[in-house]
Amino acid sequence: MDNALTATENKVNYLNYISCFAIIIVALVYFSTVNTFALNLPYRDDYNAILEFLTKFKLAGSGEKIALLFSQHGEHRILASRIVYALYYIITGTINFKDIIFIANLQVVGILLLGIYFLRKCFPANWGIPAFVFGLCIFDINNFENADFAMAGMQNFGIVMLFMLSMFFYNKDNKKMLIPAVLFQLLTTYSSGSGLSASLILFLFCLLNKDRLKSIVSGATFLVFAPMYFINYKPGDKMGSSDIGKISDFFFHMVGAHFSFEYGVICGVLLLVLLAVTLPVNKKIQFKPGTIPLICLALFMLASFTTAALFRSSLPILQSYASRYFILNHVLTALVFCFLFLKIQDHKLKWPVTIASLLLLLYTYSNNYEYGKKNFVLENYRLQNMEFVFPVQEEAKKLTENACKEGIYCIQEER
Repeated sequence: MDNALTATENKVNYLNYISCFAIIIVALVYFSTVNTFALNLPYRDDYNAILEFLTKFKLAGSGEKIALLFSQHGEHRILASRIVYALYYIITGTINFKDIIFIANLQVVGILLLGIYFLRKCFPANWGIPAFVFGLCIFDINNFENADFAMAGMQNFGIVMLFMLSMFFYNKDNKKMLIPAVLFQLLTTYSSGSGLSASLILFLFCLLNKDRLKSIVSGATFLVFAPMYFINYKPGDKMGSSDIGKISDFFFHMVGAHFSFEYGVICGVLLLVLLAVTLPVNKKIQFKPGTIPLICLALFMLASFTTAALFRSSLPILQSYASRYFILNHVLTALVFCFLFLKIQDHKLKWPVTIASLLLLLYTYSNNYEYGKKNFVLENYRLQNMEFVFPVQEEAKKLTENACKEGIYCIQEER
């Protein structure tokens, strides 16, 4: 009997080591692609969110600098991103978009490490396969817009990482960990439009863990600071729709975008059905050990899809397949696999279902790689051959001239 247990443990360890090696390979492919195509050139919102911000930041007084960090960008506040831009500028005296792109993508490594931390709580022994799927999904090459666009990557990868960091510290037993937990909850709240729902879900996370002190702290943090998001807030252009059909279509396309755009609605519906069937909670609202962080992460993904669908659904449906949203469906897809893997742990079909799921995800990764690589090439070509990749050419020219005049960044030198 002892020999059988030892053999099983060795098999599990063996799979965990192989999975770690496979994750490293996938991450290296991802970062090699980013390094090949990333350029030190601004792209779209980089002109406003980085160059215009830093020009104003340099000329502002101390109080104005703080106000700028919290100021709007479109309908969002992007506090965490702006802290990074400001620190980079303070340290170097300039801005380098390729460096910011790599900092943005390092947040994906943060998402991976935090994901593995929570997965190991859920799968103490055989965490390797779920961890590999998590890495395979989030290091998908069709992340190209976030991966190769400084401002988008900083915001969209950042909000997921910050949410997970806050959960990480709220998950600790040491009361001193409440300080970084609240700090990251605040950063999450003010770092994207979806930060408000993230902050609310952090409160729910503490409630589900039945920790009174943490529930009070996280709830108070949400109730005090979420309304402050709207101080001096100016609503953006209305891009939402009142048509339930359009909203639903947009939502399901986003949910299923990891697999396909053409069949996005079908994939989205199937993924949500699978999520509902495999959700690790019983009728008495009791959760399997270690699953609450994963459930709350899934809820945050769904809340983000809902927010985007409500406020973007009047745009062409192709926008539901925008690469900047892909990190959301990548994470949700990985979580659904993890819940499925947990559900079938003691089932005789465990390995056939696991292998079939892995083959599907590897096939999807291969297809997404071709799609993503093609778009890396296209965006690289556009940046090198268009004077300004920005809707209003004269505005972009003025912003770059002002940044160059202040010694922050000179686009002519990079061309």
